[in-house]
Amino acid sequence: MRNHAKDIVSVDFFTVPTATFRVLYVLLVISNARRFVVHFNVTTSPSAEWTGQQIINAFPWDTAPPYLLRDRDSVYGKAFVERVNSMGIDHLLSAPQSPWQNPYVERLVGSIIVGLPKHLLKLAGGVVPLCCGASGTDVAPQFLPLGADPLIEPT
Repeated sequence: MRNHAKDIVSVDFFTVPTATFRVLYVLLVISNARRFVVHFNVTTSPSAEWTGQQIINAFPWDTAPPYLLRDRDSVYGKAFVERVNSMGIDHLLSAPQSPWQNPYVERLVGSIIVGLPKHLLKLAGGVVPLCCGASGTDVAPQFLPLGADPLIEPT
């Protein structure tokens, strides 16, 4: 992968719950060569058409990489595949339920999900009640990522 990293970008979605209990879907496009975010965008309802347009936005004109590494999520439907193929990008699909095959984007998603509640709490500046229990260290449930355990203290 090191020899071809400059030719590969990774794409993935993750979810962010809002304080009003809505779910936002965040698309990340990452360059594997330098491990930086090339493009990101947020939507409430991702579709294959929207995702394909985001790839166009990430790589305008003739800047598209030769390879795109992605998982087998259903949001990458027929319209997405057609759009990406028309740009001359080959798909590299990770095996089902194998996030370690797309390590750079998965690590960034993990870092964002872990770090997001801390930043939200800092932004709240004490305006939002931060404690749910007597200890004063519990995080309010609306600031936890989906699937997080509210009984574990943030670090």
